[in-house]
Amino acid sequence: MNLKKLAIVLSRFPYPLEKGDKLRAYHQLKYLSNFFCIELFILETNAISEDNIAQISPFCKQLHIYHLTSFDRIQGVWNSVLHNEPIQVGYFYAEKVFNRINADLDAFQPDVIYAQLSRTTNYVRHRKEYKVCDFQDAFSLNYQRLSKYSWIPKKWFYLRESECMKHFEQLMMKCFDNWTIISEMDRLAISPRIHIVSNGVDSTKFSPQQTQKKYDVLFIGNLTYAPNQQAVRFLISTMLPALIALKPDIRVAIAGANMSVAIQNKQSKNLICLGWVDDIVALYNEASVFVAPLFSGAGLQNKVLEAMSCEVPVVCTTVVNASLQATNKEVLIANNAQEFAEKVLELLSDKEEYIRMTKLSRNFILKHYQWQSENEKLKQILSGVNQL
Repeated sequence: MNLKKLAIVLSRFPYPLEKGDKLRAYHQLKYLSNFFCIELFILETNAISEDNIAQISPFCKQLHIYHLTSFDRIQGVWNSVLHNEPIQVGYFYAEKVFNRINADLDAFQPDVIYAQLSRTTNYVRHRKEYKVCDFQDAFSLNYQRLSKYSWIPKKWFYLRESECMKHFEQLMMKCFDNWTIISEMDRLAISPRIHIVSNGVDSTKFSPQQTQKKYDVLFIGNLTYAPNQQAVRFLISTMLPALIALKPDIRVAIAGANMSVAIQNKQSKNLICLGWVDDIVALYNEASVFVAPLFSGAGLQNKVLEAMSCEVPVVCTTVVNASLQATNKEVLIANNAQEFAEKVLELLSDKEEYIRMTKLSRNFILKHYQWQSENEKLKQILSGVNQL
């Protein structure tokens, strides 16, 4: 059987799975490889190990990896400032890479091009093939929210990026034939014409285990992501004292890639700073409650999906639930430190309510967030079935 040729353009190598865009790309690639002949076109700033390449190679006919040097990135940022484009788009763009990617695309002759994130679109937006842009998140909305919780000069930077990205997102609506995004909230921030293709959870892997609870409260997140950095600062400086006031012996754990020394130095009898953890499923199961105190950002929080899939009740902000779309039976909502402390203690002290929420949490994930169903939507879009 002759499979359609699919070119996927990524801004990062999709393994290991420590970032949301990598997780999304990996699971989509794994599924789509059953239906398309795939070649990957990947931008990278660091060397990629043979072990990581071995994790991805079975899903594609060929890997094309293009290295962006420090000079390329500096030049790209400067050009984005001159041309009033988003800096994150310029950071990932180099003319020499453009030429190489397009020469390789000409050799492959794809039927479909799938570009993940706006930062890859300048490489392919001019091409005549059927093209699909995966916005993933509404980055214009993300930057707008970040500006509200930042001081000058970061505030100026985020406001500038928000406006530039807003214009760039609308340009991509004109340059591509179809579009995907992760949630209804993100879709409406750009255009109602975009298809929602959400993330999922490997519910077999992320499942409840019979294990001793070591931590009352857990937060996990990649700490290079600005909304996660803000969440950790809020958790340590504001939420933790409120929790201690209600439960002096409470144990709160923070985990995630790229934890700074400053955060590690905050460790105490109440605060355990774990950094990167190899067995993330075991960690979820060692926690009684998962918190997501994010007040900025866009898109869907994978860590919330994973916690719920492991039957760990979640307390999150309205911002987080705007994408999740759970009811107050499936998550608890808190928007300040006192509310977080009260909701957490409510769960820890009411065994009957706690057990009820654990079951509802996992059932919600099984019903709404499975990779199989979401990736099937994507396959239909890439096949040209759901063209607008």
